[in-house]
Amino acid sequence: MALVVAPHRDGYGEDLPFEQVCLCFEELARSDSGKTQIAGGGRQTKLMIDGGIKDHNSAMVAEWGIDVAVVGSGLINDRGTIAENLAAINSALGH
Repeated sequence: MALVVAPHRDGYGEDLPFEQVCLCFEELARSDSGKTQIAGGGRQTKLMIDGGIKDHNSAMVAEWGIDVAVVGSGLINDRGTIAENLAAINSALGH
C-alpha cells in the first residue's frame, strides 16, 4: 500500500503539487514494476490518501486512481451532520 498524506496549508511546510504526487504513485503502482511485484507473489498496490477529502474534491481524487480515501473533517464539521456530509460526498461521487 502506498499512502499519500495531503499537505495542509497550515504553515507546516511547502504546498506540494498534490495531484502530481498522486498520479505519480498511481502510474508506478500500475506499471511493469507493480506487475512484477504481483508475479513474484506480492500483492497489488493499493493507493490510499489521508487528509483533505471533502465533497468538493472527492470525485477529482477518485479520478486520480486512489483506492482508499480517509475522510475526517469532510465528515465531522459544522456544515452538517456526519450523515449529511457523507451523503454530499457520495452525491459528488455519483453514488
